[in-house]
Amino acid sequence: MKKNLTFVFALITLVGYAQHNFTDSTYGVNGLFHRVLPNNSGNVYCHAVDSSGVLVLAGKHFNGNFPDHDWAIIKLRPDGKADSTFSTDGVVLDHISAQEDAVTAVGIQSDGKIVAAGYVNNYASYGMIRYLSNGSRDVTFGNNGAVTVLGSGNDGAKSMALAPDGKIYLTTLTSGGSTVLARYTTTGTLDSSFSNNGYIQFTLPVTSFTGKVSILPSGKILVYGHSGPYPSQGSNFTFVRLYNDGTIDSTFGTNGWTVTDRGSDREELNTIALQPDGKFIAAGTMGNGYTYHAAVTRYNQNGTIDNSFGNNGLVEVDHSPLNIGNGSQVMLRSDNKVVVMSICNHDNDGFVYLQRFNSDGSYDTTYANHGHLHARLFSTVNHYGGSMLADNKILFASWGYAPGTSEGFHAARFKAEPFYIANNNCHSLYTLYPDGSQSWYAYVQATGTGSLSYDWNWGDSTTSPNASASHTYSTPGNYNICLTIIDDADCQDTYCDSSTYIFKTEQSMIYINCGTIAPLNVGIAENTAAISPSIYPNPATAQLYIEAGNNTLTQINFYDVTGNLVMSVAPSATSNQISVGSLPSATYILEVRTKETSVKRKWIKL
Repeated sequence: MKKNLTFVFALITLVGYAQHNFTDSTYGVNGLFHRVLPNNSGNVYCHAVDSSGVLVLAGKHFNGNFPDHDWAIIKLRPDGKADSTFSTDGVVLDHISAQEDAVTAVGIQSDGKIVAAGYVNNYASYGMIRYLSNGSRDVTFGNNGAVTVLGSGNDGAKSMALAPDGKIYLTTLTSGGSTVLARYTTTGTLDSSFSNNGYIQFTLPVTSFTGKVSILPSGKILVYGHSGPYPSQGSNFTFVRLYNDGTIDSTFGTNGWTVTDRGSDREELNTIALQPDGKFIAAGTMGNGYTYHAAVTRYNQNGTIDNSFGNNGLVEVDHSPLNIGNGSQVMLRSDNKVVVMSICNHDNDGFVYLQRFNSDGSYDTTYANHGHLHARLFSTVNHYGGSMLADNKILFASWGYAPGTSEGFHAARFKAEPFYIANNNCHSLYTLYPDGSQSWYAYVQATGTGSLSYDWNWGDSTTSPNASASHTYSTPGNYNICLTIIDDADCQDTYCDSSTYIFKTEQSMIYINCGTIAPLNVGIAENTAAISPSIYPNPATAQLYIEAGNNTLTQINFYDVTGNLVMSVAPSATSNQISVGSLPSATYILEVRTKETSVKRKWIKL
């Protein structure tokens, strides 16, 4: 039996490296890697992983002479430690011009050489460099290891794919937003046997096409991305398939093209995962106005939508209690289960969101917290990427801040099954999430036989044995919170969030609610809109007041945490007071509607 609990804490800020129950402790330091480059800088824009688990992080770093940024590459061994045989302590800093330069696409050859591509001289041109396994330039490639590649504009090289024969596929953009796919030989020259003198520029009956490249098991080439008015307004998932010689495969979709319009303002495709049967799964962002979420669609081998997946081929991914999902990553496990990764930054915490689905698109409730894993790893996470390893562990690549450090390169490895359940008959679990400027929620997924009793250990030598509890820390410090549950069959299990926190008592009080997370089609996620209503008091017992400035309130809807409508109120023209005394004590999602728009906020009824 699930119980709703309410707690009162002081503001929580993640500090230091900590052992998480979801990261692989054999990787890096407690499952994490963070490296600050000289001048306290480092931005990751791409990553690559080889079959042994070697991870390459690539991007840029500031060399101290504004605006000069150099190409930056870090190579990690399979154990998450910097490869000391790669240049100096695993890091290559390559100065190319006196302006801003950055790596935006990278790949690892089967012989261990690393191919990097990106922009140089503040986007004036694109370049490609091949490095030996020791980090030095491969002088047999191009001109002393470097090649000037096709493309222009402000996006750099979009993606890279390395063929089994060693040839290099690279997508770049023109200044007008059209994708160029080029194929280079193993020595860095354009391959004249591919399309028109080594490259093809795609044209569509739309303004632009931003594409990435993947090599299919058949040897055909799939270019995928989004098309629509440049840069990305009114965009749609878009695919084009080519034969190995660069001609368009007309047996795919309609004359070689598939464009999927789900009716949203913004539909941007970020990554795909290839299934063994030839089907492929695409993940990206979908939404309207200011509200976006991750969207996943599966396609048949011929480019048509696979309606057996999710809801007519579509799975909309919830990230409650935060509505995020930009640039979502999709990965396929060896058992054909699907993992979707997204990120969010909030109040000095960087969150990674993993959700796992069965092969039919339904939530895999055996994974983590009912199919969801929301992990706090670093202070901020940006420009992330994810890769599935052969053992179903997941590598995460990013940049940002780690607690107590400057900006740098991030990496982490997640366990294949992130939570160890000591007793299969009962399971204690909770996760903290931020909500609003000074609010946190703890979602509890505890299971057992019959009713459950809860015992909270606050980590400061105090406990709360009751189902409903509150706690305030009297002094700042590091605390570890544990939840122990006991069911009617006397099965007992304890879960501790072993991240390290510092609680600052001088900050405003915040509230934590325990509940469950629901899929998007039955849940409600908070959004950001043009209005910012004032909802007080929060929490409340009998009366609630809602103010929306100069906006005219038209309707207030109360939803529970699973998305069910509990109460609907039409505000009075002369009063903004709502009676809530009849509502059960719980956390609700309030949908505040005006004539122009709507916004959702979380609210607690005591």
